[in-house]
Amino acid sequence: LVCNTIPTIHNEGDAPVFARLADGSWLQWTPQLVWEDNTPDNHIIDGGGLVQKITDEETRCSNVPRNFLNEDSCTFSTEETACAPAGSAAEFDIMLDESNIAKFSHLTGQYVYAIKGLVLETPDTQNPCQTSDYTRWEKKANTICQNPTPLGADTI
Repeated sequence: LVCNTIPTIHNEGDAPVFARLADGSWLQWTPQLVWEDNTPDNHIIDGGGLVQKITDEETRCSNVPRNFLNEDSCTFSTEETACAPAGSAAEFDIMLDESNIAKFSHLTGQYVYAIKGLVLETPDTQNPCQTSDYTRWEKKANTICQNPTPLGADTI
């Protein structure tokens, strides 16, 4: 089909796209903007992240941080294509309690594990999973555990 050769994205300076109808008349395809309804009551679920991705970031993310104007309607997007406006990423601490670990698992679709009672052998060790000169953990690629520990009934 000829229609499959029409580009999904038309950039300024690209050659025009023409089509000839069965009666011999010609058409020229003209790209147009498609307006999305993005209001506090009906917002784009990924903030425009998918469009941002397929246009090589020619379009911008329309998500904004929670503020006094949107606090009553602001929702957290769990879409894989969700985006964040440039410069909006912030560092913050998250309490890794049972409730938040379950939320991480639900949001990411991945298993998340916690180790209770892990004691650091030196007080200056900040993160036992971090690769450093001193750690009890070693990452090994493409290995299979010969004697895996079965998970207990209380595993989240």
